[in-house]
Amino acid sequence: LCHGVLEVVDDPRAALRGVVAVLRPDGLASVLVAQRYAAVIARAVAGHLADARPALRDPAGRWGTAAPLPRRFDEPGVRDLFEAADLRVLQVHGVRVLADLVPGALSDDPTSARDLLELEAMVAGHPAFRAVAGQLHVLGTPGRRRRLRPTSSRCPSRARAAARRPPPGSSAARRSTPGCRPAPGARRPS
Repeated sequence: LCHGVLEVVDDPRAALRGVVAVLRPDGLASVLVAQRYAAVIARAVAGHLADARPALRDPAGRWGTAAPLPRRFDEPGVRDLFEAADLRVLQVHGVRVLADLVPGALSDDPTSARDLLELEAMVAGHPAFRAVAGQLHVLGTPGRRRRLRPTSSRCPSRARAAARRPPPGSSAARRSTPGCRPAPGARRPS
């Protein structure tokens, strides 16, 4: 998980490379970033039109020294970061597409709150709405350049043994792992 981090670190590229370094080869990176175009809309809707213009022009989505975050991202910018870190983008969703724009009283009414959640779910994956979402949620997995390192550089035989082990969770792994039994009531794979 890397939620709300890339906006505030000194070097977002290095931070994302650090995430990749600790991921398993089949791991999943979940990155949530503030979306820069949402800041423009939020400033305009709040009546701060003088702040909206610089936020639109600034590649980091800042409107001056009063901006609370050092940077915000748009979807192409996040995709560039993923590519530079050798992460393959699997999914991109908008978060808080409409919730920040509707009156707060809507969340007090259970029916309206439920309707808003349903509408948010409907628009989250749509490209036109992602462009104005409050945040972008991006899921990715390590790309092709990733190489597996031996588990121990001091003991080559241990590294070879680890490479011969069956994948975790496979039926061969359950048979070869001492003391590993399925949970009571669990069905055995056929």
